Amino acid sequence: MSVTISGSGQIIKQVVQTSVPGLISFSGYSPGSWFSATGVSVSITPTNANNKIYVSFSAGTSTDANGLYNILLRVTRNGTAVGVGSARGSSVQCASSCGNPYSNYQVMQVWEYLDSPATTSTLTYQLQACSEQGIGAYLGGSQGSAAAYTASIPTTITVMEVAYA
Repeated sequence: MSVTISGSGQIIKQVVQTSVPGLISFSGYSPGSWFSATGVSVSITPTNANNKIYVSFSAGTSTDANGLYNILLRVTRNGTAVGVGSARGSSVQCASSCGNPYSNYQVMQVWEYLDSPATTSTLTYQLQACSEQGIGAYLGGSQGSAAAYTASIPTTITVMEVAYA
């Protein structure tokens, strides 16, 4: 299926998405030690090496600790991080980061990036996460479910091959 984006000269050649509706938990993954989010990966094979791949994710994140702890996210392409910030000092190169003020509160993290892989080989994009001090953290909403402020949010990764007409 091809979709022409009117007036832009760009055509979406293919779209692939994976969405995980359940809670994904991880702990012990402090900055620099990345957890590959179970089931949150997608593969695409570009039809032309000149085409670009639009990559996006959305994830509701939470922690099991009170305090402003950061949850950091990134995407890898065939094991190499893409679309992350530049290296500087002790900062962690990631795609998205957000602090959660209390346990069971969830924060939405959304990211998009136009990748230029220059290949027609199959590409696998994987969402990865780590948390400040390696505390227990979650993708897919809040760990609890008893309070009205808790939520269940799907974790989604989407890729689109973009060709230029």
